Amino acid sequence: MANPSKISWWKAIKYWAITFCFFALLFEMASSFIYKRRYATKKLASVYLLEKLWGGKPGRAASQDIPEKLRPDAPPALNRQIAAESWEANTFAYEPWLQFKAADFTSEYVNVNGFERKSSPSTFVNPSSPDTLEVLFLGGSTMYGYNMADNETIPSCFLRLYEKKYPQGQTLRVRNYGIPHYYSKQELLLLSKEVFEGKRPDIVVFLDGLTDFYPSRMLYYDRPYFSYAMQQVFDGKIFQNANASIIDTSDQLYIDPPSVPAEKYYDALLEKYLNNIRQASRLSERTGISAYFFCQPVPFYNYPNRDKDPVCNKERHARFDHIYPLLEKEADSIPNLVFLGNMLESENGLPFIDEVHYSPSFSESIAEKILLKIEKDHFKTNEHAKEQIRQNH
Repeated sequence: MANPSKISWWKAIKYWAITFCFFALLFEMASSFIYKRRYATKKLASVYLLEKLWGGKPGRAASQDIPEKLRPDAPPALNRQIAAESWEANTFAYEPWLQFKAADFTSEYVNVNGFERKSSPSTFVNPSSPDTLEVLFLGGSTMYGYNMADNETIPSCFLRLYEKKYPQGQTLRVRNYGIPHYYSKQELLLLSKEVFEGKRPDIVVFLDGLTDFYPSRMLYYDRPYFSYAMQQVFDGKIFQNANASIIDTSDQLYIDPPSVPAEKYYDALLEKYLNNIRQASRLSERTGISAYFFCQPVPFYNYPNRDKDPVCNKERHARFDHIYPLLEKEADSIPNLVFLGNMLESENGLPFIDEVHYSPSFSESIAEKILLKIEKDHFKTNEHAKEQIRQNH
């Protein structure tokens, strides 16, 4: 005969298990209603709600948890300081025509003024070179150098590599106009703004792929990152129920629109990106600027070591599997378009400093690829540079 006490305990366990599941489901439904379940990381909405209540913005803690081996020669506290300054600097200011830009910020390792993230160094000076060659770098947060110090960004790495390789080369200045959340169309508009204001660079470098095809609805609908929040302001929703608040809807940018067939959506993204490149190329050609376009490596494509990488994003996105191979083929037929999407194929180190942003060492690897492409047209060899200087004299 069964023990009544055991039956009683078993009933109690089942009762509390069912009760817990019921309330957990209820909490998830409420969280979904509040948070709208649009985050690309596929976590439960309740997890995001708890993170928002106790940890600020989702991802804040993770952004500061950077492996010290990424900067093996640095003091242990340096990672935390750079991450903290990067987080503090992650604010934006209104900008006419372009909607927003990174807000001005000053600190020990992260500095922004106007559109420009400080490069360190920013200029290589050759006293015998009469003219300065100016290189403008455009891109999103990976060009900006999120979670990195000023001297670790791609433009800073590029200038150091140039100085080392061309100690007798032409005087060179780099300008880092990477803006977090910017994609190819905004970069085209930013270049147009610079040209119209008379700030014409000699060379412009575009680094794209992540913000065009990850939060891909921006590119598809031609709507920059904060468009949905700004729409709420114009629709008057900010003042609903007397609460001055905006619902964060930017997370929906990462999800394919359900009303568009996937393949049609991916093909449209590719064509829009290529069209932005073509327009930037035409603008550059007509204004005497040498333009170069680099399709960047991302953790979602051709990265065999991804599952073993302790830092990077582990999501799977069919978008990149469809678009990147086509883009690689197109690169051969588009002048100055360089496909870097396979750079992670044999990477066994730590190319990422957080889920999607590059580590200092991998930023240098990308800067090396950029220099390799540009030098064929502009830097040649030291002897060539000397000859150019002699001719200018």
